[in-house]
Amino acid sequence: MRLLVLGLLVLPACREDPEPPDPGEATSAAPATQPALADGRMLEAAFPGPTHSRTNPVQTPYGTLEQHTQMFQDEHGAFGVQWTEFPSERVARSSREAIYEQSVRGAAAATGAQVREQRRVDLGGVEGREVLVDDGRDHAYRARFFLVGNRLHHATVATTPARMAEPRVQSFFDSLRLVPRKP
Repeated sequence: MRLLVLGLLVLPACREDPEPPDPGEATSAAPATQPALADGRMLEAAFPGPTHSRTNPVQTPYGTLEQHTQMFQDEHGAFGVQWTEFPSERVARSSREAIYEQSVRGAAAATGAQVREQRRVDLGGVEGREVLVDDGRDHAYRARFFLVGNRLHHATVATTPARMAEPRVQSFFDSLRLVPRKP
């Protein structure tokens, strides 16, 4: 399961060794909503069960950044929604395409796997990328990346290749929404 969780905590071109959840972390039942996006919207997902959240400092080529994570995990896999705010000047100097490509390469490198599929996706008018990565044995990682302003959001599922076809995986991705910020 360690490889599965590692896949959920990926940033472009960086590898991090996540710590197990702290018993004092915040928990919630599905669906969960992230903090407000730069344009006033929030990312919402229906998780298959109760989630926990945390914020971790992560070393990246852009310096130390905070990665915010909402995650559900059971014996069959892990489901997560994460966001990281990148320095505005770095995002301004990079194309959306380059940021997505770095994210896809980072996901493959951090999990020691290969990209099997990649496609464009849309969420509320925000063009993103979906990627399927696996190690050719018993670990698979599917993610959707969305850049909104200077925040990179990603929704991820890490499980076995056989379980990747389960309805709960598609239901999780189908549930993703950018919703108006609640007062």
